[in-house]
This record gives sequence, C-alpha cells and structure tokens, in this order.
Amino acid sequence: MPSFLLCSPPVHGHVTPVIELGRGLVERGDAVTVLTGRRYEDAVLRSGLAFAPLPAEVDFDDSDLDAWLPGRGKAKGLAAVRQDMIGMFARVLPGQWRAVAALLASQRFDGIIGDATFTGLAPYASRPAAERLPVVGVSPVPVVLTSVDTGPFGLALSPARSVIGRLRNRALNPIVLRGPLGPIGVAVDEALAEVGEPPATMPFSDYPYRSYDRLFQLSIAELEYPRRELPETVRFVGPLRRRKGVRADGLPAWWGDLDSDRPVVHVSQGTMDNRDLGRLVVPTLRALADEDVLVVVATGGRPVDEVVRAVGGRLPSNARVEEYLPYDELLPRCDAFVTNGGFGGVQRALAAGVPLVVAGSTEDKPEIAARVQWAGCGIDLRTGTPTPGRVRAAVRRVLSDGILRRRSAVLRDRMDALPDPVDIVRDALIELAAAGSAGDANGPSRLPNERPSVSLRTLPIADVQQIEQAEADYFLRFLAGASAPDREALGIRTARYGGATAAAMASDPTGYWSKSIGLGFDVPLDRAVLTDVLAFFRASGRQSALVAVAPQVLPDDWDAICAELGLTASPSWAKFACPVDEFVPGETDLDVRELTAHDTAAWARIIREAFGMTDPDLTPMLRGVFDDPEARVFGAWDGDELVGAGAVHVVGEVASINTGGTLPSHRNRGVQAAILTARHAAAVEAGCRLLAAETGLSTSNPSYRNLVRSGFTHHYDRTNWLWNA
Repeated sequence: MPSFLLCSPPVHGHVTPVIELGRGLVERGDAVTVLTGRRYEDAVLRSGLAFAPLPAEVDFDDSDLDAWLPGRGKAKGLAAVRQDMIGMFARVLPGQWRAVAALLASQRFDGIIGDATFTGLAPYASRPAAERLPVVGVSPVPVVLTSVDTGPFGLALSPARSVIGRLRNRALNPIVLRGPLGPIGVAVDEALAEVGEPPATMPFSDYPYRSYDRLFQLSIAELEYPRRELPETVRFVGPLRRRKGVRADGLPAWWGDLDSDRPVVHVSQGTMDNRDLGRLVVPTLRALADEDVLVVVATGGRPVDEVVRAVGGRLPSNARVEEYLPYDELLPRCDAFVTNGGFGGVQRALAAGVPLVVAGSTEDKPEIAARVQWAGCGIDLRTGTPTPGRVRAAVRRVLSDGILRRRSAVLRDRMDALPDPVDIVRDALIELAAAGSAGDANGPSRLPNERPSVSLRTLPIADVQQIEQAEADYFLRFLAGASAPDREALGIRTARYGGATAAAMASDPTGYWSKSIGLGFDVPLDRAVLTDVLAFFRASGRQSALVAVAPQVLPDDWDAICAELGLTASPSWAKFACPVDEFVPGETDLDVRELTAHDTAAWARIIREAFGMTDPDLTPMLRGVFDDPEARVFGAWDGDELVGAGAVHVVGEVASINTGGTLPSHRNRGVQAAILTARHAAAVEAGCRLLAAETGLSTSNPSYRNLVRSGFTHHYDRTNWLWNA
C-alpha cells in the first residue's frame, strides 16, 4: 500500500483541498498522513486520514489571524501582502521543516504532497532528487511566478500584450520585489539560515514553481495569465472534485425555495475575510432586497445573528442565510455568485458554470478578481467594500449578459473534460518513485541541523590552524589575483596579519567578498587585534564585513568584544578535512579535464548559475587563478559545453577545495564528485597531506553531501561574525 505525507499550513483555503486530495488517495487504497494545524484535526480524522500536528510555535488559528499577526486588519495593498507572507509563510518555515523531518525519521512514506505555500518543505525539496522522496505541490492560489509577461503580484495589473507592457513589467518587478516586498526575502533568508540552509537564490514567490518535482495548479490555463517562463513541470489540473461522503448532514428547511423560477444569487465572504460581513454580504442583501431574486448567504462560520443585526434586525424576505452550505448541491442551482474572490470558491463556481461578481481587496483576492474579468466569466468591482448600488448593477448585468454566462459554461466544460486531479497527482508520484527519485528509503532521516553518521574525530589544533589559514591564503590570493586595473575598478584591498588575512571589495553589494579569515593562531585574538582589522575595512570603504574565526581560538571575553565593536553572529559554515589517503573517488559519465584561462568565461557562467551570483562580476578574479602557480582548476564537459568546475589551491600541506559549481541542468550526474577526484589527484601530486573545504551547515546541501560521500569529515562549525560600522 503506497503511503503519502500531505502538508498544509493551517489555513482553511489550503487545508481543505489537501484533505480532499487525501480522501481521493484513500479511496484508491493509499495510506495518507496530513501534517497541519490542530484546528483541522477533526476534519482530517473524519476523512479517514492520519493526523500529524504542526508544532505549537508555527500553529495558528486562521479564524483569528489578528491574534497571530497583530494589526493585520490595518495593513492595505502590498503592505498587507508583505505582512501575510512573512507571518504565515516565511517565519514558520523552520518549525514546519522540523515537523517534516521528524515524520520522515519515524515513518516510511513513498512520496510527499505539499500545499504550494507550505514553506517547510523547501529544505527537503532542494536536495538532489536521488537523495529524497518525490515531492509534488498542489496550488490553491493564482500563479505568482515572476514573469516579464505579468506585473508584480499584488498590484492586480493586466498581463502585458505589447513591448511597452513588458518593459513596464521588467521595471516594476524588481522595484516591488526589492522595495515593498523586500522584507519577505529577508525573512525567508533568516528562516533558511535557522535550519542551516543558504540564502534563497530566487524570489520567494518563484520557489514552488522551480523546486517541486511537479506543481499541480488547481485551476485551468484559461483562468491564468500566460507566462513564457512557466516551467514544464507546472500542470493545470482543474479544481478537485467532490469525494464520497463530503455532503453535510441534512439540508436547510428552505432548500426547496431554490427550485422556484426566481434567479438564485449566492453571496459569501469565504472563511478568512469574514469578520466584518458589512464589507460585502450586507451591501449585497441591501442591494438585492427589492429584486426578483433569491439571495442565499453562507457566512463561512460567522453566526447568522450577526447578519440579522447588521441589516437592522430583520432579513429581507428574499434572503436565506446559513453558516455553511453544501456547494456541490448549491452552486449548480445558482445564476450568479457574489464573492470576495476566494480561490476555492471561484473555482467551484466556474466548475458549475456560474458567472461571478467579485469584490476583493485582501490576501490574493484582487489578483483573482482581475483574472475573472480577464477571462470573461465575471465582473471585477475593484474594491472590497462596494456600495449596494454597484453590487446591484453588477448582478443585473451578470443575470442579463449572455456572453458572461456562455463563457462560464465554456470554462465549466473545460474543467469537466479534464481527468480527475487525484489520479493525475497520484500517477505523477508513482512515476517519479519508479524513476528512482527516492531509492529505497525516505532519505536521511535526520532533524535539520543534525550531522550525518560519519566518524567525527577531534582535529589537532595545528591542523585547525593549517586549514583555517589555507582558506585565508586562497581567499586573499583569489581577490589579489585580479589585474591591477580590475582591482582598482572593484575597490579590492588586501592585508595580512601573520597567517591570517583580510580582504575588502568596496563595490561588493553582497558583503561576501569582504572578510577576515584565520585570526587567533599566530597572535591571540583580542580587542586590539580585532580593532586593527576593522580599521582596515573602514579604510577600504566598507561599512560592513565578515570576521570568520575558528571556535577553538575565541577568547573568553568574545561576547563582550562583539558587543563593544558591533559584531553579531551570522550563519555558520561547516569545516571539513580529509587525509589524502582516506579520500573516496567519484565517477561521472562526463569528460573531466583541467581548465585553462580560455575557459574563464564558461567557469564564471557556472558560478553565476549555480549560486545565483550576478554581482559582482567574478571574471577578473577567476582569470587570475590561472596565473597562480599553486592553483589548478578542473571541469566537466558534456560535449563542447563546460557544465561543472572547481579549483584547488595548495598552501603548504593543505589543499583548499573551493570555487566549485555545477550547472543546474547537470546536477545529479556525479559532476562534483568527479571534479573532487581530479582535485584530490592534484593535491597528491603536490605532496599535500590534507584536503580542506567549507560549506553551509545543512546536511541537505548538495556540497555537504558530496564532501561526506568523498570521505571528508565535518570537524567543527565556524561562525561568520558580521560587523556593521
């Protein structure tokens, strides 16, 4: 019996389709565990699924989001998008991931299905496919992938149809991503750092579309803006269909009124944006009180008495109000749906061929409203608080406009023609598993920051000094190797402090290339030494820099020194070493050979694409490596294309392994293992005793795993201390 893990944030519009999908899998004989908030435990269990709770620190009640995000109701526009994305999706990543890791360590699964906004799967999905289970996503939200064809998500702009429109998007997308939405990226990077992952290499909104093995959009292409960048792994599968047993117990006493000759207009504010029913439900009741229609209201869980009080103590005679209604029975009887634009409700209405009036201004609702009007199946009122007059005019138009009704019917038929989404998702998981995505197990069943089960040995302090100062030496040589004009243009300055080094690049926006390495060995590290190093950075035009110090040489008063001089801990690195006679060779079907200076541009391209580094341009430094007599560079070719590369710098008895990368298109083919093997041979030829390397702490980091497989030992963690002037 296949067993699947389904993950969802504790938000109704996200949990509901996950549970529905789980029911479909159970009907097909599969075992399903759902990881989500405790508020939905009963719903999960009633559906025949196993329940796993999210940790309390990342579990929240979506019926009272103001308690989780104080002041949420006051934020508008992009500020509201920013607050929601940080509070409900970014800051919960570490806790979600720890819950996933614990389940993988204690239970066996054949695949994972994640809601597209469940960020806790990011560390796992980023692993090479051969080292993990298949991971697919389901998306109950509009496509948010950044594109030249669309404006920034949240502005509800129409898609570009001209060169001018695309120029608009090229200008606006980075402005919004780095400006109003910039704090989202910062929050994501902080969350990733907490679980030992490197910073994100793409906008947060792009992650689901580029990281999952497949992403299933619970809609149809006709309801989404075209994007030339949309990966082939994204599939439009339509909304999930009703499963057996979903129907609520009994129907309201007034249900027979739906069969009269009067048009039926349904109105709802969904289950999230429904604390103030005066935004849409009440204006609609007032707008249609004297119309020859039957108005059916679903409050989404709010007491019916709230509606009665809001309209003056008595409902209009043509109104019927319930907290919840069975949509599969209701919507086929409706002639129009007035909604605030919840994704699930819109999809279900169109699956029944019902045209829409949309008035949404929170979450993703303005974007959904814009898509409804763009697709020709409804009217976007462009506000979340319409007047009764505007609602009345829109409903009259929907009821009388044959074009809107016919277009809605076309979309209904398009959805009906699709296979059951449950079958599509299940078949994809089985196909991925058969292709070997997961091998025979869940992959490493460790908590996020646990080390793999390798033999950790105490490294003699003399060896610690050698590998630290080898890294320091190569780093300085790397930057100083650029030509004099290039060093001047980039503002590169270098200095030595015994075996330690400091290097600064004035024009570096990332801050990575301004750092000191190797302090504390030749001369004890104290306030005076560190003050001298920071003075070097100031004189070099830097307002910030990194100070990398091995934990073995930190002074007892280090915390006080940091507080006085303005240093704070930033993400740590894992420091590795491997005796040359304990190295484990790797293989690849590609051609591995030594690079020359003629390959500099191709090497630079690999570093850019592998690490998402666009600025500064590393070409001048990479070119200088070929002039260093103690450095060699090796690469892997696929035909005439260089697809992977890496350098080795010899410093005494130590060979420093660095500056390696593989094109994303050629990962999981043993490229870096084979290049490590070539660098090991060069180290042996140079008479080295130790290989040394450093990478991010996460055991899901491909570089980390390559080093472990090649015989390296993770000996200690070294914090990078961030200085700000």
